[in-house]
Amino acid sequence: MPIYIDNEQCNLLSLQSYTGTEIVRLKFQKAYKHLKENFWDQNLPVRFRHSKMRYGDKRGRIGESYEFSTIEETEQGTKVIRYADNAVPKQGGGFTYRPPNLDWETRDMTFAPGSNIEKCLFIYLYVCREGKSEDIKLLDEENEAMIERVSYEKASGMFYFLFNSDSPLLKDEAKLSKICYAWGIHGAGFLGMNKKIIALKTAIEVAEKNKDKSRGYAAFDEAVRGFSRTMECRALVQRAHDFHKIKYNDKGYFAYMQGKEEVATLCKVPPVQNMRKIEFLADYLEKNPDKFDELSDSIGEEGMARTNERKPLNLPEEITREYLENLSNGPNGFNELKKMLTNIKSSWKGKKKEEVLSELITYYILEKKHLKPQV
Repeated sequence: MPIYIDNEQCNLLSLQSYTGTEIVRLKFQKAYKHLKENFWDQNLPVRFRHSKMRYGDKRGRIGESYEFSTIEETEQGTKVIRYADNAVPKQGGGFTYRPPNLDWETRDMTFAPGSNIEKCLFIYLYVCREGKSEDIKLLDEENEAMIERVSYEKASGMFYFLFNSDSPLLKDEAKLSKICYAWGIHGAGFLGMNKKIIALKTAIEVAEKNKDKSRGYAAFDEAVRGFSRTMECRALVQRAHDFHKIKYNDKGYFAYMQGKEEVATLCKVPPVQNMRKIEFLADYLEKNPDKFDELSDSIGEEGMARTNERKPLNLPEEITREYLENLSNGPNGFNELKKMLTNIKSSWKGKKKEEVLSELITYYILEKKHLKPQV
């Protein structure tokens, strides 16, 4: 069945051999070239999918029907394009066209290689609208498989460094913590090894999905092999936040903190940078090494030790339930319990005092995990 452009019958041969400037015929040429190179030359079927139709729905549940005729506005004027069985002359001039309706009875409509090429072209251009239709898509399964393969290939470095037992990163927890901080993971220094790994994997995948090249797969691979100055600054800013050494105040300034008091101004964030305050501060520190050193010094050795590993607490030789309960009821009881929980590499974040106490009783008294097994 032929294609009609403004009542002029066109077959595939005439469309392929066209050398003029008419936009519609050139569009058919371009569409034919695309489908030929990506499907027919590779002996692959062309498949269109209706996104609202479910697999196995043989009844045409949504009743979608598309006529094989359309009007296209071009710079050369309005063109009427049809795909029809034939054109019957009318009395007084003109033609009566007998186009079939395109009834979408299943989710996929498949054209075998080289079959119904004109019909396939019309659907691609004016039903699928060159892939711009919200409901109907041209499936390029080989290309989709290639994209998926490439995505796994890009992620392979992340999976090796985070999950392979031979990974050098897993043998350097201090470096792992530093990368976690650079990726904006709160409290990275207080997390156990496994929680660091899972949190970092999630952060990298979210960045990749959001097309954030500064924290995606490639950036992570680069950070493992060599930490850049940019990453150093990001890690420092996150660590300073975790240790409450900086604060963004109501006046738009980052300030140094001593206890709950602001003691000095670090930098002012312009209003246009308000949505990326943390990134702005990291960029500022990268350009101002003296401020980087000041902030690093304000965290001090305690912050460095806590980032990597806490020093052991001064605990009695025997930890009893009575000791833990007395500690809990003391004036600074909750803070002391949180220190003990962090010391056994468990997070206290989001837990109430009773929950922290219960976890410590389980660890020290019920399960006695702190005792070395007898040989």
